[in-house]
Amino acid sequence: MNSITTLEVFTGENWNAYQQQFECFIVLNDIPEEKKVPLLITKLSTNVYDLLTTLCTPISPVTETYNNICEKLRKYYHPLKNYALYQAEFRSRCQKPNETIDQYIMELKRLCKYCNFKNLNEEIKERLLNGTYCDSVKFELLKQADQPLESLINIGKTVETAYKLAFNNEKEQEKSQMFKIQGKYFNRNHSVIARQNVNPAIQQSITCFCCGKNGHIKAHCTLREKFCSECGVKGHIFKVCRKNKKTKVKNLNVVQKFNSENSDVNSDKNLPIKDIENFDIFCFSNTGKVPSTTLKIFVNGKVLEFGVDTGADVSTITLLDKNKLFPELEIKKCNVLFTNFDQSTSTPLGIIENLSISYGSIKVNNQKLFVVKDGLPKVIGKDWLSSLQLWPPKFEQRVCEKASKNKLIQNIFEKFSNLFEPGMGVFRGEPIHFLIEPGVKPVFMAVRTVPFALKDKVKEEINRLIKNKRIEPVEYSEWGTPVVPVLKPDGTVRLCGDYRITINKHLKIDHYPLPTIDNILMKLQGKNYFCELDLQEAYLQAPLDKESQKLVTIVTEEGIFNCLFLPYGVSTGPGSFQRLLTQKLNGLDIIVYIDNIYVYGKTLKDTYEIIILVLQRLKDSGLKLKKNKCKFFENKLDVFGFEVNNNSVKIIKSKIEPLLSLPRPSNIEMLKSFLGKVNYYNRFLQNMAIILKPMYDCLKKDRFEWTEECDKSFKEIKNSLANTSSLSHFDQNSTIILTCDSADCGVAAVLSIKNSNNIIKPVAFASKKLNDSQMKYPILEKEAYAIIFGVNKFYEYLFGKKFILQTDNEALTKILGTKYGIPKMAARRLQYWSIFLSGFNYEIQHIKSKNNPADYLSRVVTTFQDDNLNNLEFLENNYECNTINYIHKSNLNTLNWQTIQSETKKGKIICDILRYCRDGWPAKNDLGEEYEPYFVRKNEISMEKECLLWGYRVIIPKNIRDNVMCELNASHLGTTRMKEIARSYFWWPDMDKEIEIITKNCIICLQNHKNPEKTKLTVWPQPPTVWHRIHADFLGPLYSKMFLVIIDAYSKWPEAYIMNKITAQKTIEVFKSIFVRYGYPLHLVTDNGPTWTSEEFKNFCKIVGVNQTFTPTYYPPKNGLAERSVESFKSHVVKIVESGHTVEYACNLFLFDYRNTVHKTTGQSPAKLMFGRELRCRFSLLRPNPVGDKIDTEQVKLIINSKNNFKTFTLVKRSW
Repeated sequence: MNSITTLEVFTGENWNAYQQQFECFIVLNDIPEEKKVPLLITKLSTNVYDLLTTLCTPISPVTETYNNICEKLRKYYHPLKNYALYQAEFRSRCQKPNETIDQYIMELKRLCKYCNFKNLNEEIKERLLNGTYCDSVKFELLKQADQPLESLINIGKTVETAYKLAFNNEKEQEKSQMFKIQGKYFNRNHSVIARQNVNPAIQQSITCFCCGKNGHIKAHCTLREKFCSECGVKGHIFKVCRKNKKTKVKNLNVVQKFNSENSDVNSDKNLPIKDIENFDIFCFSNTGKVPSTTLKIFVNGKVLEFGVDTGADVSTITLLDKNKLFPELEIKKCNVLFTNFDQSTSTPLGIIENLSISYGSIKVNNQKLFVVKDGLPKVIGKDWLSSLQLWPPKFEQRVCEKASKNKLIQNIFEKFSNLFEPGMGVFRGEPIHFLIEPGVKPVFMAVRTVPFALKDKVKEEINRLIKNKRIEPVEYSEWGTPVVPVLKPDGTVRLCGDYRITINKHLKIDHYPLPTIDNILMKLQGKNYFCELDLQEAYLQAPLDKESQKLVTIVTEEGIFNCLFLPYGVSTGPGSFQRLLTQKLNGLDIIVYIDNIYVYGKTLKDTYEIIILVLQRLKDSGLKLKKNKCKFFENKLDVFGFEVNNNSVKIIKSKIEPLLSLPRPSNIEMLKSFLGKVNYYNRFLQNMAIILKPMYDCLKKDRFEWTEECDKSFKEIKNSLANTSSLSHFDQNSTIILTCDSADCGVAAVLSIKNSNNIIKPVAFASKKLNDSQMKYPILEKEAYAIIFGVNKFYEYLFGKKFILQTDNEALTKILGTKYGIPKMAARRLQYWSIFLSGFNYEIQHIKSKNNPADYLSRVVTTFQDDNLNNLEFLENNYECNTINYIHKSNLNTLNWQTIQSETKKGKIICDILRYCRDGWPAKNDLGEEYEPYFVRKNEISMEKECLLWGYRVIIPKNIRDNVMCELNASHLGTTRMKEIARSYFWWPDMDKEIEIITKNCIICLQNHKNPEKTKLTVWPQPPTVWHRIHADFLGPLYSKMFLVIIDAYSKWPEAYIMNKITAQKTIEVFKSIFVRYGYPLHLVTDNGPTWTSEEFKNFCKIVGVNQTFTPTYYPPKNGLAERSVESFKSHVVKIVESGHTVEYACNLFLFDYRNTVHKTTGQSPAKLMFGRELRCRFSLLRPNPVGDKIDTEQVKLIINSKNNFKTFTLVKRSW
């Protein structure tokens, strides 16, 4: 059978393509399977067959299968590719100057064959947008950046074709005056002409000043944007650079086309090149009319009207005007060559020197004026305009620019609407991987309790994160980090892990470099437009790999969860996120700083082009932006505490306002402190000793006397400090120091840097007056608040960088240090603040007060007064509502916080502890043994209204501990429950031992102790919710009374009622009153008593939908919950009655304490499970209450402010 087509022999080039041709040949000619190998061998060249024999050794190629032969040849000729190299070559490929769009696309498709791209069209589209050579084509493509690839190719080809046709089909314009302003050409009537057309014969003689080639001018040259390697100037290349020639070149933008017959070009050609001064010159038409823009100036005392040519480098006058106006002046010869717009040349007639010109109040001598032939107007160029300070012009911002900005911004929001939608994005690149030190033992910490007020918000946040697939529940994890919720300004919470005590100290920090402030300011210098992009919940858009997810598992009351995305609090987070975002936006001239992106440009067009590229990459990456924090096309930018605009960098005034607003010293101590702190920064103040002399003289006097000279000196030194030179620029490469301090009425912080010479330079000051509540903080919390204030104030400086945190409180170096975990019984404020600081990378240091530059600012702070508050003398104790579980003070005279406050002042030991908490603790060796229980808890003891608290538990003074113990044992609940109640409210040393002693020696408890169980009781199934199944039983007679006892099986909530009769009717009445409050249960479990089995009660249960369940006769343990409730009720009521109380009092007291005590079966109190909150009890009165005072204050202020609303009536005369 003849073959349908022929197939060439394979010589070793492109095996994949040849294999496809060979298999098509086989199909077309119906070659059977057994003949494929012989046919293939006959189509191999001798060299290829020798190679195949080597590859198949020791087997002969004839005996191999067809597929094996193809695979061996493929592996040899096409080995595994290094995709990274091919991708790098692809992404660096840009369109060449003479390359069409079609050629460029074909070249891109050829390069991407071995790149292994997932989305080939998107990659080619990205290169088309970024690599197109022509600016006009690129601009049109960027405007349609959201279009598919094929559409963009068609747009590019259309623009490219139109551009070529417009250039090739231009007609020759009339030989008239042309001037070029901002890249466009205008005739004398200022009508716009698209481009100057040149005669083809002249065009071939034109030489481009950018590249040196013929046939085009500078405006059409493709190299006009290139920078010269010789002089560094933009607009030409090395081979045509005039700097390395002896010719002196000036640009006079006067353009004239001369006819060959009347041109002076030929005469100029005979001049030596080295003696010619060359000008690119404007040329006027032969009409000789003066341009519409003119300027009258004095030249040698005579008024001359010149046509203004803002593009000309020199000024000119005609020979006729010169002889008429200045006949006495000599025309000197000059070797000057004028180059016209069409690259033809001409020479002036000569030059007049030593002219005096003036305009307005400006007068300049020794000026030159070129003389040209008659028929041309007088022209004033940039030489005279500059001398008269008229050049360069100062243009005001146009109104149309604002409209253009708004249109561009609207276009951005329309094209990239999905970028600004609410919700969380997901980064589509490689997930983040944490590197951990080898051999580290996993740490799993116990869950931390969450304040009751935040439980619902924490649960909502967890559900939100689960819904958005940011976390996922797991049953087991080797690592476990507790979380503490941080309340955000919008009322929601952010879950932060305390990774300092688990994974942070074992992580290898990603030291990806952050941009330095010097580089940022250099990039922003000279830019006119700025854009700022802020990512939406940045960290939660960066996914983690499977291994890293297990390291950052969080432990909550809702369960254990793996963090699928980068969580807050991980020390390597800033570096990792910086790497992720920088690599995605690599190649763009922008600034990336963690989750902020800064885009800038000299023109609105340039800035728009860049911002489109940035937004497109962010869109492709799956990231989302926070719309309300993004800024577009602003004329200034606030970045790292600097205000940057197109020509200056300023330090923001608010950074030094606290120091500038300080009042003058009122005594010698304040003056010494002020002078000492000013002297600390003496290296930034010029003539400091002279300025401060009056204040130093004031120190020499016997008494403090503030004079006018002192006041003048004080104001002058503050004015010097207000100068930007008095504060150093922030340098991230230097050691960053944040020094914080507190005093009775204020806190302060100083941000400084230490350079390589160990010289500390301040960057910014900050101070804040404490409010009434904060002023009553213990000294430890004030010092900690100063640190939080400083970190918040200088957040943008500190976040993501390692810094030194200095404080003069030694205890805080352990509580807030990175080497220790957060103390469990530390005050709630300290716990929150410590969690907040865990997101920063810092080293805490202790310094002495005399070396603390923040000490003065904290003691002398700016004060303010509120006129309304001056009328309220009793508002001294006004507190912020910033603590949890406090309730209003009671009017009772026993066991309230006022009693604790007064008794604390009486006891010697506890009074000393109060003083130590306020002023600082002495050394351990200076204290006796009785102080040891307090000393070991010194970092966890706080003060509230002169009452001491260990965490949330009030410390009871020794004088009233017996009274508290009596109240605690009033219900005779037993050792375990008494400890649980006590640990929820108060503490003193050896409290647990004393509780055990009092219960073991309580005669009533011993007499009524229950017998041990005789048999194992049957367990009822746990109901799903409260009031689902209730158990009921009768008790009595007890003290000649019958009781109905009811217990909820889910919450263990008890109810007890005194029954005069236990008939069905009376029982129904009691159940009706109960159901009114709690609703109908689903099940009621009782015994077989006559009341429960009566038809009347059964009908009642059927009506309300309650299912009755009866226990077996003569087997009470089957209704064990009711039996135990009856037994417990009876036992405790008997104990209370025997203590001297009535049966009614005993019943109410037992129910109240039982409902508010943690049940060992459920782990929570019945009240908490029943109502979701604890009941306010008598022990709540022991805690100081800031909330009540706050409410009282606001109510009194409301009454005072509304006093004008009251009307007063006076009786004038009775009418009867």
